[in-house]
Amino acid sequence: MNPPAFLIPDDAFAPLRSEALYRLQLALCGRSPPEPSPHFSPSTYQRRRLANMLAMLDAREVGATIRELAFTLVYPNSRLLRGAEWKASGEKRHVLRLLRSALTLRGGGYRTFHGFDRSI
Repeated sequence: MNPPAFLIPDDAFAPLRSEALYRLQLALCGRSPPEPSPHFSPSTYQRRRLANMLAMLDAREVGATIRELAFTLVYPNSRLLRGAEWKASGEKRHVLRLLRSALTLRGGGYRTFHGFDRSI
């Protein structure tokens, strides 16, 4: 029986694919892969932001308002803004931008992350 063969295209993503293949081979052999390279790991800030956006999507699914998202998930330690102060606030605009980004990612925008080849 021949061992499996892998084909990696020689393109801009070849190093990333090569590392992914190495990690797959280790996993298939039951060995733990080493810590992932930065190509496979978002920064602490990015990880926190992505987790927050997922929580925002979940909260919206169950009916949370933009203001509730703002003061429970994004600005939990801030004072609650009301009326015109809320409508004109940078906090509201920031939450709307985050939510728009989350919706884009959910709709397939995650493929634009560094390391994802859109043709895959």
